[in-house]
Amino acid sequence: MTKSPAQENNMDYRDHKSSTLLASTAIDRLTDKLRRLENERCSLNLQVQVLTEQLELQHDTINEF
Repeated sequence: MTKSPAQENNMDYRDHKSSTLLASTAIDRLTDKLRRLENERCSLNLQVQVLTEQLELQHDTINEF
């Protein structure tokens, strides 16, 4: 059975809509992942700052003795 041009265009539109939705979902997932990684990086930077300050204080304490 042969499809009419209108039916073929309708199929193409649905395929395009489906692929657009998949791409949008992938972009949303990647955006969320990027946001989580940026938050984790900020948290790790803060931890490094705190540990660096603690190390400097310990170094100063040791030097006093």
